[in-house]
Amino acid sequence: MFIQDLWEFGYDWDDPLTEADIEKWNTIVQEISDFHSQVPRHHGVTCDNAYDLVLCSDASKRVYATAVYILTRHANDSPRPTLLFAKAKLAPPGAITIPRMELLACHMAAKTAKILISQCKIIRRVLDELRADNIATGFYYLNTDNNPADCATRGLTATELQDHLWWTGPSFFATPSSQWPWKSLEPSVSSLPGAEAEELKAVTTSTNTISEPYVSFVPFTRTNSYIKLIRVTAYVLKFLARVRHRVETRCHREHQDVQSILGTMDITPVVTPDDFTTAESLLIREHYREGQQQLDSPSMKKFRTTCDKDGNIRVDRRMSNAQTDNSTNPILILSDHPLCYMLIIDRSYARTVSLAGPPRVGEVVLVRQDAHRSTWPLALILELNASSDGNVRSAKIRTAKKKILKRSINHLVPLEIVADDDTIPERSRALCSKGCPF
Repeated sequence: MFIQDLWEFGYDWDDPLTEADIEKWNTIVQEISDFHSQVPRHHGVTCDNAYDLVLCSDASKRVYATAVYILTRHANDSPRPTLLFAKAKLAPPGAITIPRMELLACHMAAKTAKILISQCKIIRRVLDELRADNIATGFYYLNTDNNPADCATRGLTATELQDHLWWTGPSFFATPSSQWPWKSLEPSVSSLPGAEAEELKAVTTSTNTISEPYVSFVPFTRTNSYIKLIRVTAYVLKFLARVRHRVETRCHREHQDVQSILGTMDITPVVTPDDFTTAESLLIREHYREGQQQLDSPSMKKFRTTCDKDGNIRVDRRMSNAQTDNSTNPILILSDHPLCYMLIIDRSYARTVSLAGPPRVGEVVLVRQDAHRSTWPLALILELNASSDGNVRSAKIRTAKKKILKRSINHLVPLEIVADDDTIPERSRALCSKGCPF
């Protein structure tokens, strides 16, 4: 509170303190210098003991605090209370009411209880028993003299703290709980404005159930190859479609759900491009189901999305004059899903290296630049330069303007032009004979 007062008074870092503030500081230092106390570290943790956590909270105009006591109860002995945890916080800046401060104190006590229970490493079986027994918590009133959290909000000198109930809690903690002198305060909203709405909201919240997240039958984490995953999915769907057709043929009945995914599959033994398209649509829809939580997140609300006939979520863009649907309304892929990682690998590495193969002399390539792909210049590979380890990492190229340049292999994007010999491919010769700038 002393530091907070200094901030409110508008002190700069090198401003001297007033005489009144210096006197307050000296008093604080003198009281702390004479303070000595012992806190027990052992709480009698044995198999024969039972334990209770008692949380006390209180608030004043400037501070709210909570104190946690552990009550060790043996079968034949009285409970032994010990301070386990305590915390105090200053009030937020600005005007704030006492009821709000009390609410902040209760909130801090609840958070403290959650942290302590998680740190106690209670086994799952015990937690299940607690849930099965429906153990309830209650709010009780303690007067100022018996509430140890009150001293944290009002402050104590070192001398007063020496033998204070702060360390062990009030004296009645050492007696059975049935003899504790407190008054039950069950929360009620019947007397508050809007009570009916609050009660309805509470009932609605209590009836919500937490469902397990959906796990797809597609093994997205078993491979990093997008093409392999599509191929395997297409073959599995083809197999299931053929098995289904045989069963229905033997039973002399036709399937009615023609619009289902197996109903759209061709039953011929050859896997067609349409089968791969169907498999890709299935993968996208399944990754939506697994990432439903991300779809419902506020970050997705900023996108204007629509769902096409295949179940793909597309993002509306302003490129209305684009030639393809993927440019006008690209398909939304969730960034937190493994499918996104596979697509990045497929687009950035596999398609340019694995499928295209190493560069060769005579190939026509695009020279990658920091501009739109449509503006990348064409070039012809004249020579490949191998490094000391034998790997080709750069090439000598000739652009359409007859410039001879040396570029890294990573900056050369191959076209679908295949060389027929070791020098200039026939396709390149044909292009040159028709007026190609090379």
